[in-house]
Amino acid sequence: MQESQRIAIAFTVNDSYAQHCCVAMASALENNKSEFLDIYIFTDYFSDRNRQLFEQTVRRYGDGNRLSFIIVEDSALKKLRLNISYITHHTYYRFLLPELLPELDRILYLDSDLVVNGPLRPLWETSLDGYYCAGVKDSWIEQISYKYRLGMSQAELYINAGVILMNLEQMRKDQAADQLLQTATQKGTQFEYQDQDVINTTFRGGKIKELPGIYNYTATDDKFHTVKDLSLIHISEPTRLRRISYAVFCLKKKKNKKRKKN
Repeated sequence: MQESQRIAIAFTVNDSYAQHCCVAMASALENNKSEFLDIYIFTDYFSDRNRQLFEQTVRRYGDGNRLSFIIVEDSALKKLRLNISYITHHTYYRFLLPELLPELDRILYLDSDLVVNGPLRPLWETSLDGYYCAGVKDSWIEQISYKYRLGMSQAELYINAGVILMNLEQMRKDQAADQLLQTATQKGTQFEYQDQDVINTTFRGGKIKELPGIYNYTATDDKFHTVKDLSLIHISEPTRLRRISYAVFCLKKKKNKKRKKN
């Protein structure tokens, strides 16, 4: 397979959240066995034990997949505001991906609290011409009428930042990483949803492409009446057992359906 056809995935995570991230990574590998994945783990520290866990998991799916650990110098990011208890400053690493991955034109960023439930190829091949990134509309934000606090109209697109297909090439050309950091530094105290607000306010005005809801389905979504076509299930808050149970239900349903076909 040509390098340009490989699917590149980025996770930003700390060592204490490694187990959850490994589950997300394994689900991507399990449901994309016909693909070659390049998986990048961005962190400030990863124990030898967790590195071995990740390496063993990737090897289980063949030699065609690649795994890289990238240590980030993050002293500047530690100064940015955090006000959600279960999120650490590692969430801001995604701002730096255009510069940390100069050899790539695009990357699929995934939160570590999700499950990949289907093929990633259709998402990966989404056109990003004229856009910095693509994501799914955040249904929770739509329900709580939050956008006006950011100076946005209700009609403007606001995406959930847990799944983002990023146009690294265009972001580098326009120095978008600097724009994101500037917004986070100057306006961070105004934001409730941290990096997600930064991305949506900085790239408002037509720089974000909307993706179908199947690529970032959360427990707050109510527009689907079936789970059979969902590609990514976002647990969002891993301490909520209801959401974890829902993700497990989706995977079991898919597994049982495959058995019936066989």
